[in-house]
Amino acid sequence: MSNYLRAALLLSVSLGAISSGLLFAGEPGDVDLVILDNEQRIPGRLEDDPESPEFALIRTINGTLRLKKTRITAVELGLTSRFKQLAATRLP
Repeated sequence: MSNYLRAALLLSVSLGAISSGLLFAGEPGDVDLVILDNEQRIPGRLEDDPESPEFALIRTINGTLRLKKTRITAVELGLTSRFKQLAATRLP
C-alpha cells in the first residue's frame, strides 16, 4: 500500500472516530449528542452556562461551544448523563 493510500485511510478512520465521539470519552454511548436547529449534530457534554441562564455549554474534544438554548432542538443523552439523571430521580 502506498504512503498516500495509508495516510488517506488513517485520516478517514481518525475522522470517523472523532465524529462518533470515540476519542472524547472512550465509549461511543458516553457522550451526549446535541442536535441544533440547522440539523447539525455535535457530540459532547451538555451543561448549563453558569453566567447566563439563556445559554448552554457544549464541551467537545476541540473545546467549549456556547450557544443560546433556543438553538438546541434535541439532545440524545449518553450513558453517563442517563446515569446522572437516574440518580437524581431516585427516591430516598
